Amino acid sequence: MKYREKSANLLKQGKNVALYCSGLFSDTNIAYLNKFYGVKPTVIIDNDIRKKGVTLLDVPVMPYNEAKEKYNDLYYYIQGNTYQYAIIGDLLTDGVKPENIINYVPVEKREGCLIAETSIGISDNKCNICYETGFNYNKNNNTIAFDELLVDDFNERFKTFRDGSCFIQKNGLDCRTNCPLSKIGFYAVEPKIRLIGNYNTDYCELACLYCFLQELGMNRNPRNKHFYEWLSMLLKSNHISDSLVLHLCPTEKTKDEDMEQTLAICNENADAFEAIHLFSCCYAYRPGLEPLLEKGLAKAFWSLDAGTEETFEKIKRRKNSFGHVLENVEKYKAHDAFDGMSIIPKYSIVRGINDNEKDFDGFIEICKRFNVKYCGIQWDYADNDNTNEADFEIVRMLAKKIYDAGLKTTYTSGSTVLSKALNNLAFYEDKEN
Repeated sequence: MKYREKSANLLKQGKNVALYCSGLFSDTNIAYLNKFYGVKPTVIIDNDIRKKGVTLLDVPVMPYNEAKEKYNDLYYYIQGNTYQYAIIGDLLTDGVKPENIINYVPVEKREGCLIAETSIGISDNKCNICYETGFNYNKNNNTIAFDELLVDDFNERFKTFRDGSCFIQKNGLDCRTNCPLSKIGFYAVEPKIRLIGNYNTDYCELACLYCFLQELGMNRNPRNKHFYEWLSMLLKSNHISDSLVLHLCPTEKTKDEDMEQTLAICNENADAFEAIHLFSCCYAYRPGLEPLLEKGLAKAFWSLDAGTEETFEKIKRRKNSFGHVLENVEKYKAHDAFDGMSIIPKYSIVRGINDNEKDFDGFIEICKRFNVKYCGIQWDYADNDNTNEADFEIVRMLAKKIYDAGLKTTYTSGSTVLSKALNNLAFYEDKEN
């Protein structure tokens, strides 16, 4: 939150502030600065030529070179986590002073891995440092079980992992230098955790058709340590970024003390977070999310996946749940500081179930009902094989309906189907002129 406050103070002093990279983070920060400080950034920088000349929430979008020529002594607030280090490196290379980068951290050019150096995932009693190698803190790796890990011990082990002194071997190779995710680029001189993910895999009251937990078995071993205890410990670590993003992926248990305790910790430590994202079907309501929505910190990524009650219940495999879910989303929206921007419905396309125009149209109507600004598109990832042009056209049909309704979409570029269907589409380029 401190970077938003710093940006607002600069704008109130008459300085020019640029949000670097357009998207969900920048839209939220424009709304945040306007609502809580009464100011708006000067410009949004994005080098995607399809966005040149567009305005987002009345703020112009232009490429970097054009913005630096037009505005004197720009201050840069880099949006999101993915490209922060790379952009800082590029700005410094171009002669921008560190004091003109609002969320500056020292960077260096070297080989590294953005995921392993900035993210941490917690599930099944393990703290996963690297998803590619499966490196985690447990006794099988001759380290220590995460349940027994204390803050001081975590700080030391985190440091030794990041500097390479305890990288494990994978197929006889040092994963630091042989990982497909490792590459030369700009990385933080002193890596910090910027993303904490809570990925529960215990029993869920819903059983969505596309859920990979079906294969793993819905009943998992109970956790020895609650996530809120893990989170509380991690927040005390000196390896946590001051612009932390938290992903909460709970199961849909109606009563979940763990989630409420977790959200209570989030509320108590609100200044530590850049964003808190709840990924949910919204079957279970989380009252602890209400104050975080009111503060403009939280977003509810809503797994809707349908446009009709019949299809919703077929996808979720639970009767008489559609109306209940809509009621819960209505309650979340009532606390949304941005009147719908913090609610992001997601549509996972499941072939033969919800890949039809009737459900697509119903989905759009639901989005309009809740005044949402963004929608997510996914493809049933278990069905990536044997796709064809007809499947790509189905994806494009939904994307086109979303854009024609004046909404924006997000999707995972790692999905083969979505990338082939949506990459380089240009039909949205003038939606917000």
